[in-house]
Formats: sequence, C-alpha cells, structure tokens
Amino acid sequence: MGTQGVGIEGKMNVVERLDVRLGASIIPINSITSTQYLGSNRTTINLQPRFSNVHLLADWRPFKFSGSNPLSGNFKLTAGGAYFIRSEGTANISLADSYFYGDIELPKEDIGVVTATAKWSHFAPYGGLGLDNIPVFNNFMIGFEMGTYYISNPSASIVGTNFLVDNDQNGPKLQSNLKSYQFMPVFQVNFNFKIK
Repeated sequence: MGTQGVGIEGKMNVVERLDVRLGASIIPINSITSTQYLGSNRTTINLQPRFSNVHLLADWRPFKFSGSNPLSGNFKLTAGGAYFIRSEGTANISLADSYFYGDIELPKEDIGVVTATAKWSHFAPYGGLGLDNIPVFNNFMIGFEMGTYYISNPSASIVGTNFLVDNDQNGPKLQSNLKSYQFMPVFQVNFNFKIK
C-alpha cells in the first residue's frame, strides 16, 4: 500500500538477483472534500480521483548478499510499466455560501458549479528503487519502494452551470497548466509472504 493505493502482487525469481512482479492496484477513495477561499468567497471543492492499474515490473539487485550486512542483497532497482484501467480526476467547485452583489443575495445553488476533469493515457513506464525481502519472522517479510510513473499530457476540460456556464473556455488553459504534471510519484510499503 502507498501513494498509488492498495494492491496485490505476485513475484517470481527469474535468474539470480532478478525478480519479476505482476500486480494490480487501485486508489480506494471515492472523494475528498475541502473548503478553500477564492478571494473573499468560501468555496467547497470535491475531488474524485479515479486511478487503477495492472503492472509488470522487473527488480534487479546489483549487490550480492553479504553475511556481514543483512540488507546488502535487498537493495533493488526497478523498471517496468503499467496499464491504467482508469486514470482520471474530477474536481467539482461551488460556493459554500450565498453570493452578494451589492444588496442582492444570490443563493449558492443559483450560482452554479464548475467541474474540471483531467484524463491521462492508459500506458505509463515506471522506474524506481527500494529495499525488499527484509525478514520479520518466518516467511513474512517487508519492503519499501519509491519511484515514479511517467504519464502523458492529460486531456482536460471545464464545464460550468448556471452563472458559471462560460467557464468551458478555460479548458485549454487548464490543459496547458497540467502539461508539467507528467510524473506520478510512488512510495509504498510491501508486505510479503513467501510461498514454499
């Protein structure tokens, strides 16, 4: 489990110091709601991340195990890729309170909602490093890994309702702003059970 959610993997040793992992992961969060200020207006932002993938990774251990250093053979370099079944995020932004135009009060429901959506492509290469197979007891081991997926430029759009209906013209600007977000960092903790 980690920044890419929770998942399950199977790992097999191919040759000495080279393992292959096949697995899947999903971010099990339906929505995240927060309150932010846009100028003097309090807004409610509801984020809906939708990420799930299947991945194939290869772990190479550059150092042989040394009896004097029990972690020597556990350092690994990882390369591979993932197919993202879903890779998109949606943000719904609305006023948390009524809006006042002079003495005129406009209920927040009449103002409308802005919905921003970003979708990334399905395929993403991965690179990382970590420590693995650290024994805890019997056949139970723990590992740590950090790396990143290189994701494509997303397709993005903005849609507004009611008074905010003209916000669709900001879609290209949102897409341009997201161009620099092409790395999806991964930090995870692995709990391993060895099957004899």
